[in-house]
Amino acid sequence: MITLNNRPVYVGNYKPLVINGTGPTPVNPLPSDMDFVYLANNFDGTKIPNSAPNSTFGDYLQYGTIVKNGSGNSCYLSRSGTSYLYKDLTSTELNNIKAINNTYTFFIRMMQDVSYGTGGIMSCRLNGGYVYMIRCESQQLQIHTTGGYNCGSDFMLNVDRVYKVQVSGAYFQAKNLDNNAIYNLNFSTDRSMGNRMTSFHAGYSGELALDRFYAFAGIPRATTAEEDEQIKSYLLSQGT
Repeated sequence: MITLNNRPVYVGNYKPLVINGTGPTPVNPLPSDMDFVYLANNFDGTKIPNSAPNSTFGDYLQYGTIVKNGSGNSCYLSRSGTSYLYKDLTSTELNNIKAINNTYTFFIRMMQDVSYGTGGIMSCRLNGGYVYMIRCESQQLQIHTTGGYNCGSDFMLNVDRVYKVQVSGAYFQAKNLDNNAIYNLNFSTDRSMGNRMTSFHAGYSGELALDRFYAFAGIPRATTAEEDEQIKSYLLSQGT
């Protein structure tokens, strides 16, 4: 560093980010009010710590045996047998996710390699009802209410990408954050749901066909297009 009278000399408008070992506080790339951000690369053998800033939502816990594959942005989790990831929701958290009188938004980076079968992306059926669930079904993203609705060819889960799912009252929308394709569905606000949120397991025996868990995030409101891109980039990089 060039100094004059023990003070740093700047050239034009350039000002170094670090001066004598100090600098500005890094800006977190995630919205400050996110409930959870779970990254496979952070799995420590028992849980995925919650990466969301300022959140009390808690970690995604292992039930059974979850296997960590690789590292960095391409790291993913798989399961052994009937194992799954879970979070036991408080009544407030569950009511937020039900989104009867509010909006809840999920961001999903998961894959289904096999061309058949059903698995849990966001299910609350293990400890009660299931309206609604987000699932994988024959390599497509699926919303399940009283029945399953595949979101179509723009929502394939044999491709590594990030999908956005927004629920608000009787309104459901999935969005492909690569090509901006949208799938809309209206359904009842009758929300029979248990308090255990799971991934891999969709609540019934055999509904375990999700193959790869890369990243999962949730925020209790609608998000902007700019925030969508920020969250998408963070999930694709897994914070690395």
